[in-house]
Amino acid sequence: MAVKTGKISVPKGLTAALLAATVEAEVLDNDGNQPEEVIKAGTDLRVRVRWTLSGVLATMIGGSFRAEARFDGVGAIPDFSTAAPDQPTQPLPAGGVHVVDVLVPAAAFAGDAYNVSAVLTYIDGLGVAGPIKGIVDLDQIALSP
Repeated sequence: MAVKTGKISVPKGLTAALLAATVEAEVLDNDGNQPEEVIKAGTDLRVRVRWTLSGVLATMIGGSFRAEARFDGVGAIPDFSTAAPDQPTQPLPAGGVHVVDVLVPAAAFAGDAYNVSAVLTYIDGLGVAGPIKGIVDLDQIALSP
């Protein structure tokens, strides 16, 4: 499964020179390798989420970012999601890359086929979801016995 680029929003009215962002994600096995679309049941997975912030305002953003992996079950398989601990924003230089792995234990999978997506949400200093939000639609995975 390859790295996929998603869409991310920034507050309306800001030009890219003031604030721009990118987000991408990929599904990896527990060893950090890219698995095939058919994965052996019992395999722990991780969804690696990378994002960048650039522009004059990028180094002034406080709060944190929450990366979440969503697994939408195909058919009657129940959906579930899991999140990494919130990542405090760091005063990286503009264009700095942030990376977090969302760990997904094998026990979380109740079925054998899922559509996978990664969601990134900015959380302000008061704990409220803010205006920066991104999503990456990843591949469908199937689990084999």
